[in-house]
Amino acid sequence: MNCFYCLLKAVSTSQSKFKEAYDEWWGEGGDACDGGKAEAAATAVATAIAEVWANAASKVECDGRGFACGWSISGGNTFALGFAEALAQAAAEAADGDLATAFCYADVRAVSTVLAEAAATAQSDACVTDSGKKEDFQSSYVQAVKTAIANAFASATARACNSEF
Repeated sequence: MNCFYCLLKAVSTSQSKFKEAYDEWWGEGGDACDGGKAEAAATAVATAIAEVWANAASKVECDGRGFACGWSISGGNTFALGFAEALAQAAAEAADGDLATAFCYADVRAVSTVLAEAAATAQSDACVTDSGKKEDFQSSYVQAVKTAIANAFASATARACNSEF
């Protein structure tokens, strides 16, 4: 089993964590327009993505130095797109009624560029001193993407929150 297959499987598995985050946000008595719940969902999603990405990157073997030193060869843009699609799919599975119609899935899919850029930045942050660890990557990654994901969620729910929803 190669690293690419492992990451694709992990992306699929993380979709259940994404759905849990949506369920917490929109579940019983939930409000799609509650900024605090949206932020909590964004942080949960960012943490889940960071964990999967860090676990996959830690399996990369190379002759260089530091955490995931040859990881860029594994195609960060492709994985980011997979995560963004899994995030949108989980929203589609979690949303119902008027929210399902009003939620803009394209706004969530658009976060893929940020996910890829954040992975490259987090990798650099973790590698810069040659003492970086998987945990350093995860922490940097979560900080880099949680705001972008929260903004994507705000955009995706804007129509619902600005209407009679």
